[in-house]
Amino acid sequence: MSLLAEITTELNIVLGLLVDGEYPALESMTKSKNLAAVEMRAAVETYGRTLARAAGR
Repeated sequence: MSLLAEITTELNIVLGLLVDGEYPALESMTKSKNLAAVEMRAAVETYGRTLARAAGR
């Protein structure tokens, strides 16, 4: 698998977890190095838009 394909796969996983509101899973993936689950939830809610999957995903 190419580096681009690996990055794309990982990005799709992260974006899918954000769309699904799976903040604890994201926190676990990052080992809480950057943001806690509650901080991620607050950031998405503050964003003010709805996160959604692209058609066909």
